[in-house]
Amino acid sequence: MALLRYLYGLPYQGDHPEWYDGLSLLPHAFVYTVSEKYQIKELQAAACAKMSDIICINKQNSMRLLESSNLLDAIRTMIAGTPRSDELGRELLVQHCVDEMCCFVKNENFMATVAELPELSAELLGRHYAGLDPSDDGTYDSGEEDQSEYCENCQEITKVVCSCCGT
Repeated sequence: MALLRYLYGLPYQGDHPEWYDGLSLLPHAFVYTVSEKYQIKELQAAACAKMSDIICINKQNSMRLLESSNLLDAIRTMIAGTPRSDELGRELLVQHCVDEMCCFVKNENFMATVAELPELSAELLGRHYAGLDPSDDGTYDSGEEDQSEYCENCQEITKVVCSCCGT
């Protein structure tokens, strides 16, 4: 319906009461993927803007958005209906998942969706690692000269000792 309205010169009603309840990303994901299919960039941008608004409104309680159940359906719709190179809607939803990953990994439904969609898994990993500092070699550095560590043998906190030279 949104596509037909747009073709007749009517604006996208992203906040129409039938679609908008402050949590529902799915109707906007449908509009986005249909406009992707027909290459209607302005309608895609409007749908993406509405999804972005909903994510921002719910930023303080992202689990509420996840538990509304349609976030996962919106992600499935976006992964199935857009190319990997999509830089608007798909990127928005994947980045939201990366931003909230520490909470989302505790949700069984989210993890099942990630397992079900290998393309989503790859994008989550790629985006996560793309956000890391490239100069970081993965080693821990507390920034202190006197580093300490928990010793499994004596159950005490001990100074870190180099295995090569003993200092």
